[in-house]
Amino acid sequence: MNIDDRVLCPVTDFEEFRPSKGRGYGQVFNRRLVVAADKYNWVISYDYEGSGLSGNDRSFHPSFKLVFAKLVNDHGLTHAQIQELAAQVFIRLNKLMGKDIEADVTGDVRDIGSRIDQVFHVNFCLHDNVLGRVFRGEVEAEVAPRGKVPKPVLSVEEIFRRHEAAVA
Repeated sequence: MNIDDRVLCPVTDFEEFRPSKGRGYGQVFNRRLVVAADKYNWVISYDYEGSGLSGNDRSFHPSFKLVFAKLVNDHGLTHAQIQELAAQVFIRLNKLMGKDIEADVTGDVRDIGSRIDQVFHVNFCLHDNVLGRVFRGEVEAEVAPRGKVPKPVLSVEEIFRRHEAAVA
């Protein structure tokens, strides 16, 4: 699976871009900003019309909290644009993961990103196999507890019943 196949959603519409230096100097390209996923991170990259994602203009972030912060700080997105993008991300993740979770896009930009990370378990630092669960429909494995497993807390009635059974 190529990273071009793992584009979660577009951030901006296509816009004309003219490089000021390099191989494409003087040419006009159509590009848009997208959020995609590689094996270990969420990726912010440019998608060039007709040629796919850029191999050079990428930034890598383990969580949506950091993705949204990067989009605001470096790409100049407004709070309203982030809320619109978050709603798109909720819709797309619901569709890909087969869930039906309501989108709550109120609050600060980092709060919105954290909410997405917590609700869908898509923070690459905290959860295993994010890529497989989002794009391939795999299920997160349950991790067995290490060390001593705490005993369950018994109710007073259960303790009394066990005492009566032991005495009899």
